[in-house]
Amino acid sequence: MDADLAAQACAIAKDCAPYVHPRLASIEHADRGVAPKSGSVSITVQYVTPKPEPPTIDMVPHVVSPEAAKLQERLEAARRELARLKALENDSNP
Repeated sequence: MDADLAAQACAIAKDCAPYVHPRLASIEHADRGVAPKSGSVSITVQYVTPKPEPPTIDMVPHVVSPEAAKLQERLEAARRELARLKALENDSNP
């Protein structure tokens, strides 16, 4: 696993969370700081609507895996070898 990609994914998820997951509104207590003596307690839960627009990403970093660079080098080497073999084949066939 690529630690840099994981860190970027976590940062993006953190920024997008308020737009995807609703939050609980703050809870108002009837008498702040004083617990009820006895009896029932009623709690009202109110959800806050997510913001209507998702965040915009100004710039997406160009991230390339080290394996991709190695594969690119191997591809270029294979293309050079293929071109060399084709040239040999053309030279032997007049």
